[in-house]
Amino acid sequence: MIYYYTDCPFNELGDISHQPAPLRKVKLIDFDGDKWCKVEVEGIVANVKYFYLHSLTPLTFEQLICDFNELEVL
Repeated sequence: MIYYYTDCPFNELGDISHQPAPLRKVKLIDFDGDKWCKVEVEGIVANVKYFYLHSLTPLTFEQLICDFNELEVL
């Protein structure tokens, strides 16, 4: 099984179209070879464009924090 992450809105999950949606883990079911992927997310099956799928694990805010004193000027 291959899993991805997406912030694509799903009306079936209460999201509003064209509005920011929470980042969700999805399971890839099928890819049509062009641009559409069939995914399972929180018990529903939906079609999304492949460029809405991200393979990197999302970072928490704590993981993004850095000490600016440690940064070096190039």
